[in-house]
Amino acid sequence: KTYRLSEFTSKIFIIKYWATYFRPCVKELPALKAIEETFGDHLNVIALTNEDEQKVIPFLNKVKAPLFVGISTDSFLDMNGFLPATIICRNG
Repeated sequence: KTYRLSEFTSKIFIIKYWATYFRPCVKELPALKAIEETFGDHLNVIALTNEDEQKVIPFLNKVKAPLFVGISTDSFLDMNGFLPATIICRNG
């Protein structure tokens, strides 16, 4: 399913760029899930990757990860040399 940031009601976003092959990112996923569970009424956690869906979905079944995980094959999400990256922003 496709989501737009405007669909989320919370005003604070934690956007995490991650990859299955980058160990520091993988180690952060359970912590992001805990933040989401604790503060979910006040913020949204979104994890974005540019890896293939066939690789990401089985991986996510093995780890605790945020509810919203975005998978993109578009070139705008070229994360080579960009990991790890976390962005905190407000909607509106």
